[in-house]
Amino acid sequence: MKNNLRNVIVFFIFCSLSLRSVAQTSLNAGDMAVLSWSSTTNKVQVVTFRDLTPGTVINFTDWGWLWSNGSTAGWAPNSVNSIAEGNIQWTLQSAVPRGTIIEITYGASTAIVIRNVTTNTVISTGPSVANGIAITGHTSIDQINNNGDNFFIYQGSSSNPKFIFGLNNTISTNSNVPVVNAATGWTDNGSYTIGWLLGSNLPDGTGSQNALTSGVNAVGFSTRTTELAYTGSTAATDATTWLSRIANPSNWTGSSTPLTPTYGTILGFTGSLPLTWISFTAASTGAGVALKWETAAEVNTKSFTVQWSTNGSNWSHIGIVAAQNNTAVAPYAFLHASPAAGGNHYRLLQEDMDGRSAFSKVVTVSLAEAKTRLVVYPNPAIGGNLQVQVSKASVVRVYNQAGVQLLEKSVAAGTHTLALGEAVKGTYYIKANGETVTVLMQ
Repeated sequence: MKNNLRNVIVFFIFCSLSLRSVAQTSLNAGDMAVLSWSSTTNKVQVVTFRDLTPGTVINFTDWGWLWSNGSTAGWAPNSVNSIAEGNIQWTLQSAVPRGTIIEITYGASTAIVIRNVTTNTVISTGPSVANGIAITGHTSIDQINNNGDNFFIYQGSSSNPKFIFGLNNTISTNSNVPVVNAATGWTDNGSYTIGWLLGSNLPDGTGSQNALTSGVNAVGFSTRTTELAYTGSTAATDATTWLSRIANPSNWTGSSTPLTPTYGTILGFTGSLPLTWISFTAASTGAGVALKWETAAEVNTKSFTVQWSTNGSNWSHIGIVAAQNNTAVAPYAFLHASPAAGGNHYRLLQEDMDGRSAFSKVVTVSLAEAKTRLVVYPNPAIGGNLQVQVSKASVVRVYNQAGVQLLEKSVAAGTHTLALGEAVKGTYYIKANGETVTVLMQ
């Protein structure tokens, strides 16, 4: 009986871990968008307005969506160019933060390259199960057809897709018969069904999990061009405004020659920064309070400033940890050697290269008695100013590497600034309460 119970427990733990390992970001319409479409280079660039976790599955396709028979709808590859059209199913191998621009390059036959434009790194090539790329169709060149095409982003199965974004750039007429509705940039339901290029209908919820709306979470063009790119405002804003800009065809430029995107390599957002918090913990140890945190999808992250408070209102800086700028999971650790008796509250101030900042959650540890170690930061230091933290009234002395005393200061318990002026680069020794900390001045 015990063995059976143990097996059941192990089974549920395994299932829990398995479910965690395949967890993915569930997207809604408008959580991603197309930024550019090039038939010359066979490249499409898209952007995400959500942080995407590893394991997230996203589909990209240039199949048309055809509404027919007054009641049904589904994918309808171009009847003549169907071997070039197809579907890419991409399973993310690492986290992708919002604002990141992703480029899909269609190579010869079924060769696909997915590049993170923001970090300028190739993140997947395929078809390859190991790289997370599965391809249906796309068995010839000219996947992005120079006579026009459409492009959809969706999740779920192809038989019941959940649409995220759509773009339509197909021919406006066929044998002088209108194919595209000039007001929406999409083919009206039932008005056109077959030809050299299939004019895609705008998904209306029939045959799929949801509908798309032109000008809201889809963009269509009344005149086909061989090159398209978003060229509207690039000022940092919220996701809703970004989507509204991109879904407006007047913010796009069409051309017969390749366009140079004006939106750069990342879209700027107001509010929270491009980083995914995985965990932040604090635990009492014999040496003090050990802080550990993990992040993912860091982009242009500069540093983490560790802040400490005994009342949750007044905060002191107790250390700075440089960011790894790692697109995978990045682990960090910091030891607070002089916590106080009672409640010790900690938070992290994340700062970006562009000066923006945001706080983490607050974690708390309660101690029966204070630790007594001396803490000095930053280390290495620049500029001659040091922060010294002591847990009781102390006399702090500073010596240079020749042993000459440069400063002596009586301080109360807490954190204090030691101004060394234009200190010469080299090694310095900070002493208090029988302890010595070596600091490198740069």
